[in-house]
Amino acid sequence: MGPLKFIKHRELPDDIRSCVFTQDSKGWYISFQVNVGDTPDLREGSRQVGIDVGLNVLAYMSDDTTIENPRIYKKYEKELRRKQRALSRCKKESNRRKKVKQKLVKVYDKIRNTRNTYLHQMTAKLIRDYDIFEYYKRFY
Repeated sequence: MGPLKFIKHRELPDDIRSCVFTQDSKGWYISFQVNVGDTPDLREGSRQVGIDVGLNVLAYMSDDTTIENPRIYKKYEKELRRKQRALSRCKKESNRRKKVKQKLVKVYDKIRNTRNTYLHQMTAKLIRDYDIFEYYKRFY
C-alpha cells in the first residue's frame, strides 16, 4: 500500500495495538487501539444495574428506570423522502444526480451521527452513574 499521510492531532503512545481505517462521505479516518493499563479494582458498595434492550424504549434497567428511544430516523424521514424523490427524477450519470446524491448522503450521515451522539451520551451517563453492568437478553 505504501506510506500514508495523516493529520496527527495528538501525540501517539508507544504501545499501539492495532489501527482501523474507515471511510465515510467526508473521507478516510484512522483509529488507533492502545493499551491503557489495568482497570481499577471495584470497591465495596459498588452500584450495580441490569440492562435489558427493549422494543418500545431503548433500554429497561433493573432499578425501574428506562432510557427513551429518540426515534431519530422518524425526525429526518420527511427530508429523506424529499431527497430520495429528487434523486429518482435525475438522469443516470448526470452531474445533477451526483450533486443530489451527495445531499442525500449528507442526510444519512446526519442520521448516523445524531444516533451515535445520543448513544454515546447515554452510555457515558450510565458509566458515570453505575459501576457494574449486567446485560439481559430475552428470547421470545
